[in-house]
Amino acid sequence: KGGGEVELLSPADFVQAYQAEDAALLIDCRTPGEIARGKVEGAIDLDFRSPNFVNQAKKLDAKLPIYIYCQGGGRSAAAAETLLTLGFEEIHDMEGGYSAYNQK
Repeated sequence: KGGGEVELLSPADFVQAYQAEDAALLIDCRTPGEIARGKVEGAIDLDFRSPNFVNQAKKLDAKLPIYIYCQGGGRSAAAAETLLTLGFEEIHDMEGGYSAYNQK
């Protein structure tokens, strides 16, 4: 395990930080049904409730910063903890999730 940590960011700060990165991964960990109603542009779909979540996450580059969100913030917090155990070190979680992002 690395000494990684999760940083909680407001939706505005989250998007601004992601856009300032040269190379980072933006992950939407909601279900396909939720994603069908809209998502943050450029996000990779990686359903945290899917049995394949860990296997799919292992294929990502653990050296890149991760920006992750769900609908309300609960799943992304759990997904971020899972990613830490997989060796990802820099993870940013959107506070309030997509529902908060969508209210801006």
